[in-house]
Amino acid sequence: MEEDVVNWQRCIICQKAPVRGVLKNTKNEKGKSDEEHLEKFKNLHNNLHSLWNAGVPLPKVLLPKTVTAQTMFEKTALWHHCC
Repeated sequence: MEEDVVNWQRCIICQKAPVRGVLKNTKNEKGKSDEEHLEKFKNLHNNLHSLWNAGVPLPKVLLPKTVTAQTMFEKTALWHHCC
């Protein structure tokens, strides 16, 4: 599976470790349900796919197109604020 090529301890978008600060994860937001957290992953997933489908080159994005929002949620995906 392509999600096996993703290092889930690094930024899911650029696959780099944080140089400064911490990586962001929607699950770290307090007072939200799992459904609300999953919805944020779905939004991120949909935004990336909208750009890919529009033909926008995303050289910084190394996340495989086949990774689903559910997988990102289950693996507790992390990302840089700047990504």
